[in-house]
Amino acid sequence: MKRRDITGQIFGRLTAIKFAKIDDKKKTVWFFKCSCNPKKIVEKSLNNVIQGVTKSCGCLGIEQYRINGHLRLRHGMSRSRPYNILMAIKKRCTNKKHPYYKNYGGRGISFDPRWKKFENFWEDMKETYKDNLEIDRIDNNMGYSKNNCRWTTEKENCNNRRSHRFITYRGETHNITQWAEKIGMPIKLIYDRIVRFHWPVEKAFNKPKHTRIWTKKRI
Repeated sequence: MKRRDITGQIFGRLTAIKFAKIDDKKKTVWFFKCSCNPKKIVEKSLNNVIQGVTKSCGCLGIEQYRINGHLRLRHGMSRSRPYNILMAIKKRCTNKKHPYYKNYGGRGISFDPRWKKFENFWEDMKETYKDNLEIDRIDNNMGYSKNNCRWTTEKENCNNRRSHRFITYRGETHNITQWAEKIGMPIKLIYDRIVRFHWPVEKAFNKPKHTRIWTKKRI
C-alpha cells in the first residue's frame, strides 16, 4: 500500500518533514517541525494533524486556551510559588474550614476581585517578588490588594501581624520576633503555639527535639 506523502505541507504551526514510523496502535507517525522553533523536531500522529486535533508541538496549548469563546492567555505558573501563595490567600479568606479563616475571612478580610485570576495578581505583584519573601498586608484591617500588599521578610511579616503582641517571661518583655531571636526558636513555631494553640508561655518556649519541620517558610 502506497504511503501518503505530505512532505512540506503545513498544518497549523506544523510543517511535515518525513515519515517516522507506524506506532504500536498501527497509526502513522510523521516528523514535524513547529513554527515556534524550527530546530525542534517532534513526532505526531498523522491523522491527528490532518484532522486538526494537533496543531503545534504543544506550544499552542501552553500559550492559549478558550473559555466561553474568548481567547485567554495561559499563565503556565500553576505549580509556582506565587500561584500557591495566591491559592493560600483565597483559602484563608473564603474557606470556613481553613485553620486561619477566623483571622481572615472570619473577620472580613477579603481579596481584590481582580485576583480571582492569577494573571492579574501576578501583574500587580511580580515587580518586587523574590523567592525569599512573603506576602504581607500593610494594614492588617484591610484586605489583599495591590495597594495594601507588599513582599517582606518573615521577620517583618511577623512584626506586622494583627495578633503581634508583647510577651513577658521571667521578668523580660519582648515581642514574638524578639523572643524567637533571643531563645533561638523559629518565629512561626512560637507564633503558632501562643496565638493559634494558646499554649502557656512556659510551654511555648520549650524547644522541640526536632525543629526542622517548623522552619518551612509560611506563605
